[in-house]
Amino acid sequence: MIPKTMKACMLTAINTFGMKDLPVPEPEPGEVLCRIRAVAICGTDPEIINGTHLAKGWPPRYPFVMGHEWSGE
Repeated sequence: MIPKTMKACMLTAINTFGMKDLPVPEPEPGEVLCRIRAVAICGTDPEIINGTHLAKGWPPRYPFVMGHEWSGE
């Protein structure tokens, strides 16, 4: 059964983040929904967190869900 909510690490401002319950997304046509089992920190994640990539468009907006380096099923 697919749960209604999930936990996500939300970056809400430079150096400001925390865990938040969010609705589980509904996949669009051509997409799949994956159960995330683990998330790693990418080498650019600390720079995104401290705001040094703002000029490069990262994060594209606040709040921003962290964790694009994931493993799951």
